[in-house]
Parts: sequence; C-alpha cells; structure tokens
Amino acid sequence: MIKRIEKYCTELLSNTEIKKLPFHNLEHTKEVVQNVKYLCAAMDINFVETELLIVAAWFHDTGFSKVYNGHEAESKLIATTFLKEQNADKSFIDEVCNCIDATRMPQSPTDRLSEILCDARYIPYKYASFLL
Repeated sequence: MIKRIEKYCTELLSNTEIKKLPFHNLEHTKEVVQNVKYLCAAMDINFVETELLIVAAWFHDTGFSKVYNGHEAESKLIATTFLKEQNADKSFIDEVCNCIDATRMPQSPTDRLSEILCDARYIPYKYASFLL
C-alpha cells in the first residue's frame, strides 16, 4: 500500500500549485517521510505504527492542492478517500487523520504517534540520520 500512496501523493504534489510553494511541497513531504523512518527506527517503533506514520507523512500536506488555510482538514479528506478506496480499516484511517490533524498550528499532538509526525516535520533532514 505504501508504494501506491507514494505514487498518488507524488503525482498530487507535483501536478498542482503545491510545487510552487517554497516549503510545503513534494521535497518537504519526502523529507518528512524520511524523518519518520529515522525516528521510528531510533525509537524502535513497530512495523504497523511505522507504516501508519509513513502514510500520515505522505498525506499531511496534500490539502494544499485545494486550499492554503485549513489545509489539514483537506489533507485528512484526501487521505480518507484514498485509504477507503484501498480498503483500509476505519481505525487505521482514524489514526492517520489524528496524526495529520496534530500538525495544525499550533501543533497539538495527542499521543506518541502524532508527536512523532510533528517532530518529523521540523527536524532538519541533514540531521535526522544522526538519530540512528
């Protein structure tokens, strides 16, 4: 499923106005995904939770393809629609959306997974690999 999500989000983030944004663009999303992987490895996060966080990372800024203000709500809608089409469990979708929602400023993580995604957004990519 991750490969399909990566392809879908890459196309969405490459074929919209997002590619013109200086920060919330495909490169930023790729860095967040990689940072999630580094954090999960460093923190010994299990496979299921790591996959959930990778999915949330891919979708977290896709809402910029529709709106600027309030893009998190749109990102959750895009993620929900795609994940339902992939027959993802409702609980998985809800957890992905919770992580995305936590990235809204000011950040409001409610659990360990949403904290990890919030942190992954702000670790300078060149330093994240030093976590291992």
